[in-house]
Amino acid sequence: MSVSAVIWDSIYLVNLAGFVVLWLLGRHKNSRFARVSEVIESVMVHRTSRIAVITVWWWLGWHFFSD
Repeated sequence: MSVSAVIWDSIYLVNLAGFVVLWLLGRHKNSRFARVSEVIESVMVHRTSRIAVITVWWWLGWHFFSD
């Protein structure tokens, strides 16, 4: 495995661990952090945000799931 692959894999795992920690912190009742469902609800209120979310999902699907 090359050094660059190890670096990128490490960055990915650190980000994933951070997201899991934030998710767990948001599940406590007296937490300063919002739950994931609350964040999604607040983002999806505006039409522009909904279009941005759909565009990001389309981009991810196009780049990672197409041949």
